[in-house]
This record gives sequence, structure tokens and C-alpha cells, in this order.
Amino acid sequence: MTQDERNELLEIIRELSYEEREVTLASGRKSNFYFDGKQTTLHARGGLLVGKAFYQEVKEFAGSIDGVGGLTLGADPIATANS
Repeated sequence: MTQDERNELLEIIRELSYEEREVTLASGRKSNFYFDGKQTTLHARGGLLVGKAFYQEVKEFAGSIDGVGGLTLGADPIATANS
């Protein structure tokens, strides 16, 4: 992933996934920002760039890898982008 692609991904994240507003977390605590990564990973260009970023990290990981992502739904677009 080039630096230009990394900068482009950050811009997409800022535009689609990050909001400065008060939200109540599942714990009941308050936060002054909200982040919805799915808005970026489900975006055509954002998904491609997320896939490139993850793939770069996977290539450099020293141990074995059993999977990429996390909980389903949020991780599905990440796993798809990596494949």
C-alpha cells in the first residue's frame, strides 16, 4: 500500500465512518465520537484500500494466521477484501 493510498483511506474513513457527536455506549458510558467502520469497508474504494492495508500487515506477520477480521457482519467485508 502506497502512502497516497493510505492517505486516501484515511480521508474515506474521516468522511464516511467518523462522526463527532455524543453517543451512549453499550456500557452506558458517554463518548464524544462515533465510529462505524462498516461505512468504509462496504464502500467500493474503501473496501479495496482496507484489503490492501490488511494484506500488507498479514504479509509481515511472523506467526501463523487462522483468520482475518473479528465478529461477523463487521468483519465480513474485511475478510472479503483480504480474499
